[in-house]
Amino acid sequence: MIKRLLIVIIPIFLLSSPVWGETPGPISMEECIEIGIKNNFDLKKTNYDLLVAQEGTEQIMAQYEPLLSFSTGIKDVRNPVTTATYGSKSRTDSASVGINKKTALTGGTFGATWQNSKTDTNASSASFNPSYNSDLSLAYSQPLLNNFGGKNDRRNIRISRLKEETASLATTTEKNILINRLKKGYLDLNFTKLNLEVENKALSRSQQLLSLNKKKFADGLIEEVDIIALEAAVTLNEASIMLAKDEVKNAREQLLNIMGVKEDIGYTFTELNLLQIPEAVPPNQDETIRITLANRAELKIIKNILEIDSITKEIKANENKPSLNFNTSYGFSSAEESLSNSYDTVGDGTYPSWYVGLNLTLYPFSQKGASQVRASEYTYGKNMAEYERVKLALITDSKAIARHIRTQLSYIEATKNVASLQDKKFRLEQEKFAQGRSGTKWLLEYQDDLSQAEINNLKALTDYYKIKADFELITGVTE
Repeated sequence: MIKRLLIVIIPIFLLSSPVWGETPGPISMEECIEIGIKNNFDLKKTNYDLLVAQEGTEQIMAQYEPLLSFSTGIKDVRNPVTTATYGSKSRTDSASVGINKKTALTGGTFGATWQNSKTDTNASSASFNPSYNSDLSLAYSQPLLNNFGGKNDRRNIRISRLKEETASLATTTEKNILINRLKKGYLDLNFTKLNLEVENKALSRSQQLLSLNKKKFADGLIEEVDIIALEAAVTLNEASIMLAKDEVKNAREQLLNIMGVKEDIGYTFTELNLLQIPEAVPPNQDETIRITLANRAELKIIKNILEIDSITKEIKANENKPSLNFNTSYGFSSAEESLSNSYDTVGDGTYPSWYVGLNLTLYPFSQKGASQVRASEYTYGKNMAEYERVKLALITDSKAIARHIRTQLSYIEATKNVASLQDKKFRLEQEKFAQGRSGTKWLLEYQDDLSQAEINNLKALTDYYKIKADFELITGVTE
């Protein structure tokens, strides 16, 4: 039975498993970005910064969770014998349980304690021996000046939330920068491939021209110098292809490096169609500035830092106030000959007790608080200057990128027209050369002009999409 199952399962496993050494198919720009985001070390670091910030918030909030406390102990006392009334020795076994909870709403602390003890003594004055004591008390402490109403507690929570949000924005910033680099790296690789195609076309034209003119030379229609010039052109085209191939390899390695690929398993990349002028409406400069200032994560980060500075100043000013705490407690106690009777007495509320008091602490000679407030003000001023600097830089970048896109769209149209004219010029020169009305020099020069015009058009199209990627990075809007 097991052999039969193996006969069925093994072929299915082999068919469903990838073939060893199989290289992945062509990956798109979106897949390239996905791989890069997964592998990037800087992005992983900022993700950990976010996790650390989230844990910081958890730690801040943990102080407002209920705290349970347990204690137990034995106390043995030996006194000099003076009178039998008070005795010479006693032993007390005690145990207690309590719960405390601080609240950020008021800054106060609630508490409840239940305590039991048993005392054995040789004193004749003891009403019970052993005696059992039980106490139940409720307590509350409320700050009235420093941290009144829980202001500092809520401020610290707000700071923690802002730090968490700032870490998240930093992750977004790092991610957007990485996406920009990946897009531009992908476009650079795509351009080098298209450039190689243009160089191959130029070589093909030179080889065809050389082959055609060798026949004319054999018939005595052209001079040997024309053949030499064509052979030199072919050699030059072959050298250009070698350089173009190196550029493809370099661009590919650069893209793999940005992707964070540790082992090259034969990645191939989908070619982009850049041969058509994109139908795009040039962005409005004022709208670009508005979008940038509304979306850019770096500006939001500095705003958060400024809010943290402002809150920190308020905290330091509040901490510099005198500490005045209102304390109150209420409870019941008992002393009985048995533990059950002791519990009953507490439950009946026969012996209540209460306490109300104030605790005042002054710092008349301390300059630390005032110094901390001034330091917070200086830090706020420094970060405000940084905010204005970044804002101005973003406005400048927004104007430049909007203007650049408009210019590039016009430049694309111009390079397309130039390439079309150069193609027409080259074809006319071919006809003249075939009719014997032109020389090799002009034909080769026009062929070079055509190749350069085609490359310029491809470069203009590639640059447009790279500028578009920069536009998305500057405005903080990713598609």
